[in-house]
Amino acid sequence: MKSVKRLLLLLIMLTISMAAYGHKRLLFDRAHGQCKGNNYTADVLPDYRAMCDEMGVEFVINDEKFSDSLFEDYDVVFMMSPLQKDLQVDLTDEEIDAIVNFVNRGGSFVVFIDEESHRVEIERFGINRALNIFGVELSRNDVQGVKGNCGGISIENQIFAGRYEIPYSGGRQVKGGIPAAVCMDGGWVHSTYVVTPTGGKLFASGETMVALLMGSDEVERHGRASMTQRGWWGKDSYQFIREVIAWAVK
Repeated sequence: MKSVKRLLLLLIMLTISMAAYGHKRLLFDRAHGQCKGNNYTADVLPDYRAMCDEMGVEFVINDEKFSDSLFEDYDVVFMMSPLQKDLQVDLTDEEIDAIVNFVNRGGSFVVFIDEESHRVEIERFGINRALNIFGVELSRNDVQGVKGNCGGISIENQIFAGRYEIPYSGGRQVKGGIPAAVCMDGGWVHSTYVVTPTGGKLFASGETMVALLMGSDEVERHGRASMTQRGWWGKDSYQFIREVIAWAVK
């Protein structure tokens, strides 16, 4: 009997989510080197699927090159950073055009690109060729002069309902758009967003730990961090990403 009640409750919650968001589809990219090498990307896929299921958003994993035809049936394209320069799969001209066309048609493109020094060679990767069309740029130079494990915090705006604590420890400068979150040391922009006249949405970040759902409430800010998913300051990564997705599918 208890299992039946739990099933009914789950169905009711799913119905409420579907009513709130409609039938939305999110394409989660892993075609550009994200799930290769020593990183956590593969580990968080079940969490993203569960998050989308809670919201009534269909979660689909992508292993193909970007194209206009690929994006046709999706409301959100979610792209996480490759974490090793030697494994990154660079964007082609066709893929850049597909991203720009998708946003101009009213789609939502969400992207997290990690630091230059250790993770992504951004000029070769090519993402700025798409972001620049919407007035956003991720710098080739990393933020300098901030302590490791300094953390970041979201800004209350049309995306976030609160000021969420998120991990930040090494990232690149983010220029343009409307700031969505900042580094807690120096106020460097962590992420930014744009809404186009056609209703398209762009969210871009120069740091990826929050998208990897890292962080804990048991770690001291500026303290020595362990190289684990829970070894960094910033307890609200899950809620931060959930609200980014909720905003993107509206």
